[in-house]
Amino acid sequence: MELLEYLRETSCELAALADEDRFDSLAYIFRMAALDADRRMAEPAAVRAAPAPELDRVATILPFRIVHRG
Repeated sequence: MELLEYLRETSCELAALADEDRFDSLAYIFRMAALDADRRMAEPAAVRAAPAPELDRVATILPFRIVHRG
């Protein structure tokens, strides 16, 4: 539960910072993360403990590289 509270608070702060610099898309993502943390905190502990089917899959994030083409 503490982790969800931390994520919610941090996401709200990051959304506010993104708003200051007019990074609207980034602010939106942080607001959605805060809302998701709120929703998860409201769920009963048994529901939070059960693994979600979509979490069984592993996502791979490939590193971004700038390649000079020309």
